[in-house]
Amino acid sequence: MLEIEKMKEYAKGTTTVAVKTKEGVVFAADKRATMGSLIAHKKVEKIIKLEEHIAMTTAGAVGDAQAIARWAKAEASLYRMR
Repeated sequence: MLEIEKMKEYAKGTTTVAVKTKEGVVFAADKRATMGSLIAHKKVEKIIKLEEHIAMTTAGAVGDAQAIARWAKAEASLYRMR
């Protein structure tokens, strides 16, 4: 029973998932930006395409995730140029 209580404590926030198949990868994420029980925005892009075959999803710490996405896009672009 204690484990279920711990899970409830951490089971907050957004849900993102990626499923690997033989043909590729499928990403899914909800669209809502929440702050506790408040819905801050109803249409948020949480799946970010970095390159033709590279993507990421975001959850929590939106500013940090956006900064990491910009950095990863720049690094992928530099890698492609080399």
